[in-house]
Amino acid sequence: MSAGGCNRTASPSGLTTQEDIALPVCTAHTPEEHFALTLHETARAWRSRIDEQLRPMGLSSASWSVIFALATADRPLSQREIADRIFVECPTVVRLLDRLEKLGWVRREPSLEDRRRNRVHLTAKILEHHDDLHAMAESVHREALAGIPADKLAVALEVLEMLRGRLCT
Repeated sequence: MSAGGCNRTASPSGLTTQEDIALPVCTAHTPEEHFALTLHETARAWRSRIDEQLRPMGLSSASWSVIFALATADRPLSQREIADRIFVECPTVVRLLDRLEKLGWVRREPSLEDRRRNRVHLTAKILEHHDDLHAMAESVHREALAGIPADKLAVALEVLEMLRGRLCT
């Protein structure tokens, strides 16, 4: 038995592979744990589905979150402000912006107030693809929420807004 309680065995090559590791089954013991696990798995599946839709445009849910943050801001944002809005660290934003800049979605310009900072601007490419991006997001939303009664969605939204209020302060 190795640390963490996982049995590890060597493969014929002598290396340990993921298939060789007996992973513990993650089970929820309380309704709260079940809710938390289900919420996490649902968010991950939702992001994965959005990734599938955005992949042909060279985007991912992570890069889409940067575009969305910029599109909903009332001014160009600094890299720090983007990181704060999408709940990631600055080095992650830098990598996302490098990729988005290379693909022509954003441009960075030195801040007039502070030369140590960049302000990030969306390019005209967003206008060219706005309808396609919106349609992709809508298709995922429609697929995921199809057949769920409005009253159940209202309750789910109320709970999610309560959680966001507690966690996003």
